[in-house]
Amino acid sequence: MLKNAIGSFLDTLRSRSPFAGTLAGVTFSLLVLSTGVLSAKAQERRDATRPVSKISDKGRAREFDLLTAQPPNSIQVQVRYKKEYGYKYDSGVFAGSGPSSCDAFSISAHPDPSVRQEHLFGIHKTDKMRESSGFYVCDFLITDLPLNALIKVSVDLAERRSLPFETWKGGSEAQPSSGQQRTIIIVSGRTRERRAQDETVTLTATQPSATRIFEMVYAPAPLTPPTQPVPQPRRLPVTPR
Repeated sequence: MLKNAIGSFLDTLRSRSPFAGTLAGVTFSLLVLSTGVLSAKAQERRDATRPVSKISDKGRAREFDLLTAQPPNSIQVQVRYKKEYGYKYDSGVFAGSGPSSCDAFSISAHPDPSVRQEHLFGIHKTDKMRESSGFYVCDFLITDLPLNALIKVSVDLAERRSLPFETWKGGSEAQPSSGQQRTIIIVSGRTRERRAQDETVTLTATQPSATRIFEMVYAPAPLTPPTQPVPQPRRLPVTPR
């Protein structure tokens, strides 16, 4: 609107005096320029007062994953442990995923063999280990499971020779103390934690998905019974003939 009014005024001046028209043209250019600068500064002020999100693009992607509904015929398995225990690897498979211990855990599912399965089930994991309420959490998803079948879900350490005792990185309690080892317990759905690696789940048409939470803790190593010597058969003395 301002530009249209100034343009009409300049046309009137040019019709009366060429010099006045030239001078007015310069004035008009300066006015337009100053108007643009003021508009830019006003936009900057609006942007400055607008709240800036502190969530990164990766964080938004993670939030989207969490908000996405869990598919039917699936069991979400969460394996958590205290951040003081540190982490095993400096990074996951993909660059920028950050410290991870998810490959230290082995997830398995065993549906009732008497129930026919239409598809082979799959086990998927996220490359990034997340943090929640003082825990590191590894997320796994078991998909394409049958309904109305007893399914045994198992979580254990990926190997039993060194993983239970070795020193991890970046934690104040990165290694179990003497006489203890890393152990998996079941947390979800229990009034108290119990030491076990197996949990049974049955999916139905009304509840086609489930979540189970396991936790890695430091616990006393199971006692190994002492090896008993194998008794040797008694040999009778040989009498010479």
